[in-house]
Amino acid sequence: MSTMLNELPEIARPVFKRYLSELETFYPAAKEHTEISVGREGIIYVRVPWPEDDETLIKLSEHMAEIETEILLESGQHFMLLPTREL
Repeated sequence: MSTMLNELPEIARPVFKRYLSELETFYPAAKEHTEISVGREGIIYVRVPWPEDDETLIKLSEHMAEIETEILLESGQHFMLLPTREL
């Protein structure tokens, strides 16, 4: 995780730790398989392995959208989950 943290603006690091904790708790397949990038507009894109089934994908997307909204409202930091088949 320390390598990922170095890619983030310092102000985003504490909330990213919270985001990653929520993500890995809800979707253990994300552990050790998460990549991040920061868009020009300041959005932090979080790439994780594509879930095995559609139901898991939907639940993961809904859960993390709630977390993303909470973090955005509390801190102003915008995260976006991007499940991908190519990690």
